[in-house]
Amino acid sequence: MHSGERTGMVETSGVLDALAGLVWTARADGRCDFVNRGWHDYTGLGLDDARDHGWQTVIHPDDRPSFLAAWDVIRQAGTVDDIDARLRRFDGEYRWFALRPSPFPAGAQGDPSWCWLAIDIDEGPSTDGRMRRLLDRLPIQVAFLNLAGTSEYSNRKTLDDYGMTLDELVQWQTSGAIHPDDHPVVHEQLERLMTTGEMFDAQVRMHYKDGTYRWMRCLCVPFRDAQDNVVRYVTCQLDIDDRKRAEALLAAEVALLEMVARGETLPRVLDAVSRHVEDLCTDCHCSILVVAPDRKHFWVGAGPSLPDEYNRILDGKTIDAGYGPCSLAVVEKGPIITADLANDPRWEGSIWPPLMKTYGYASCWSMPILSISGEISAIFAIYRRQPVAPTAEEQELIDRFTKLTGIAIDRAQADAALQISEGELRAALAQLSEGQRLNKTGSFTADLTIDQHQWSDEYYRIFEIDPATPPRVQAVRDRVHPDDLALFDAEIQRGIEGHGADFTFRVVTPTAGLKYLRGVAHLIDTVAGRPIFMGTVQDITDSKLAEEALRASSAELRRINMQLTDAHRLSRTGSFTWDVLADDHAWTEEIYRLFEFDPDTKVDMRMMFEAIHPDDRQKVEQLVQQASEGTDFDLEFRVVPRSGSVKHARVVGRRVGLATDRPIFMGALQDVTSSKLAEDALNRARSELAHVTRAAALSALTASIGHEVNQPLSGILTNANTCLRMLAADPPNVVGASETARRTIRDANRAAEVIKRLRALFANKAPAMERIDLNEAARELIALSSSELQRGRVVLQTQFAGNLPIVEGDRIQLQQVMLNLLLNAADAMAEIEDRPRIVAVETAVGPEGDVKLLVRDSGIGVDPQIVHRLFDPFYTTKSQGMGVGLSISRTIIENHGGRIWAVPNDGPGATFGFSIPPAGGPAGAIG
Repeated sequence: MHSGERTGMVETSGVLDALAGLVWTARADGRCDFVNRGWHDYTGLGLDDARDHGWQTVIHPDDRPSFLAAWDVIRQAGTVDDIDARLRRFDGEYRWFALRPSPFPAGAQGDPSWCWLAIDIDEGPSTDGRMRRLLDRLPIQVAFLNLAGTSEYSNRKTLDDYGMTLDELVQWQTSGAIHPDDHPVVHEQLERLMTTGEMFDAQVRMHYKDGTYRWMRCLCVPFRDAQDNVVRYVTCQLDIDDRKRAEALLAAEVALLEMVARGETLPRVLDAVSRHVEDLCTDCHCSILVVAPDRKHFWVGAGPSLPDEYNRILDGKTIDAGYGPCSLAVVEKGPIITADLANDPRWEGSIWPPLMKTYGYASCWSMPILSISGEISAIFAIYRRQPVAPTAEEQELIDRFTKLTGIAIDRAQADAALQISEGELRAALAQLSEGQRLNKTGSFTADLTIDQHQWSDEYYRIFEIDPATPPRVQAVRDRVHPDDLALFDAEIQRGIEGHGADFTFRVVTPTAGLKYLRGVAHLIDTVAGRPIFMGTVQDITDSKLAEEALRASSAELRRINMQLTDAHRLSRTGSFTWDVLADDHAWTEEIYRLFEFDPDTKVDMRMMFEAIHPDDRQKVEQLVQQASEGTDFDLEFRVVPRSGSVKHARVVGRRVGLATDRPIFMGALQDVTSSKLAEDALNRARSELAHVTRAAALSALTASIGHEVNQPLSGILTNANTCLRMLAADPPNVVGASETARRTIRDANRAAEVIKRLRALFANKAPAMERIDLNEAARELIALSSSELQRGRVVLQTQFAGNLPIVEGDRIQLQQVMLNLLLNAADAMAEIEDRPRIVAVETAVGPEGDVKLLVRDSGIGVDPQIVHRLFDPFYTTKSQGMGVGLSISRTIIENHGGRIWAVPNDGPGATFGFSIPPAGGPAGAIG
């Protein structure tokens, strides 16, 4: 290198070091031979590091392939162009640079070199003038948002559309620029953008400076630096309001046409029309008034957002041209626009303007809806709260929906007329078909000559022929009974000759088997010389079989009636029907026999009451009252016929129907005199047997009674002798004698009480129901039998429940049951020597509120397999037992509405117990 060249290179190096950018030179093969200070300061690499291809290591690995490809294009073309790439800073951070290569003249060796200049273009917080001017010229809205979502920059289009300053748009989230209903969508999309980097793409309504909202498509993407860090967000907003309105209008029209095509009801279609118009026409309230068939009134087809009261006023309103624009539109058959109600002279004197003012409306646009015939079928009315006329866009919108509404009304009216016609036709066909089915009659038309026919559904069903089978004579002939084929063929031949028919024949079908049919045919026309018949085939099988069955059943009914009469006589039971309110009676002979009435007599309630026992007339009167109300009955009463003999009867009646709103009963009345007398005799026998068992227990209690009575008698004798000695003393001991006399009286009362209890226990009295303290009754019985228990070395334990409810029953009978259980327990332990003889008596309240008494012994126990037989009459496990004690005890307890039982103990012995329901009313407290 010449000294002049070297001096020039040194000077050039100084100039390149002074540049703010990064400068280096490289040969055509990519080897570097110079870097300036800017390069060294930014990359931290010197010339030695950058030599050869080392300078390319600072290029981001992802950008290196595209960089080399772009440089290769520049080298071959020899043109100058920028290449964007990220360069690594000395601290490892990457920044975007614009790399511009410029060719050097070929050197002494002829190798071309390139001088590279790298300008830092990484995104900063501001936008340069060229970018701002570019964005301001764009016909779309563009804005930059910082990482907090606050606006950094908005282009001129954005500021002009919203009529806001940049400072006002900074607070775009709260400034009212976005429709309130769209805020949730914007916030959700923005949060997703900021957290996940997912592109913001939403359709929102923006508030323009003219006060209207327009639909915008907002696209917002993150802008990243060389480190792939988000430094801001760029948003573009495209006005899609016209497209949205067109799409909404098209969708609404399609939806309405689909509703019409589906045959939706007219009110639903009109309601949908009104709602679509209200959605597409801002701040309007839509109403559709349908002209009534009389052409004199309206009825409200729809008015979803109008006040209900206002709709009620319009519904049924007379069409009056002086009342309001809707009526005038009908009369003039044209649109009536009332843009400023307050200043429109056409409605002076009408009550319509004050009504409109009441509901806050200031304008009304009334558009007639024409039917296909050119008549006005309805009025389309748009109400606004501002005095305005429709814009061209709104007028076009209303015109389109007016035509759709006319189509819907025409379709609804046509459908209604068609439905009425179809309904009448279906009703006629259904009646005919049902009539044929009920009457089992099929109809047909027949051209026998060419064997062409038409059959009804019932005709196919009668012959059980598949409806898909062609109607031919042979299909019927295949069903004819073999014995009737000759008759059938003869009638067909007569038909071919032009003669009518009326004959009965039999067929055999796959399912029903044998059927009797009647065929009737009449000549109705002649075609080309061929007779045409219309006729019917009726299934008369039921009537034929009924005739045969009637003959057979008549004899059977006579036989059954004789059997029924004999059965009534043997069971002394008669049947009846009774029309209560009409006092009409139908009796069988057995009831006449019971009352001893003449069977030819017309019976009424007065005659019956005269024959009823006086003591039973009241309950029979109650039965008649219940029956008059339709209530079933079941009653026993006595009859005293003319012979004077008392008869017992039981009557049962069930309501079977209504005749002119009168209750009708069917029932039976049975003479139960024999069973009643037998039952009374049985009850007397049971009472006497119970008395015998009580008397039989007397011998077992003799020692106890003697002990109980002897004690107070001994006390009386001792007290009397003591009293005499005290009176004979000098002076007499009157105080002591008085005290001794009182003890004498006490012991006498004790003896009397023992005798009283004994007489009551063994007295043969009729049962007497009373309120009983079961604990007290048990204590009395235990006191009477204590000596007997002591003699048998029985240890008696008691556990009486507190607050035990009072029971209602016969005290003596219940004590008899207790005595029986107590003595049975003592007998069960008579042979026990290896353990204490313990009897426990316990009272308690059962889980269902019943009062129970338990007697538990430690005796020989009972066999679980015979427990259920212990209470049977004459069954006993004792060698000397009669087997009646427990049987009578069960009868007594069951007569008290309770139950009695026995169970083996877990250990030795058994437990016998009974329970009876508590008395009505509040329970008494028992200590």
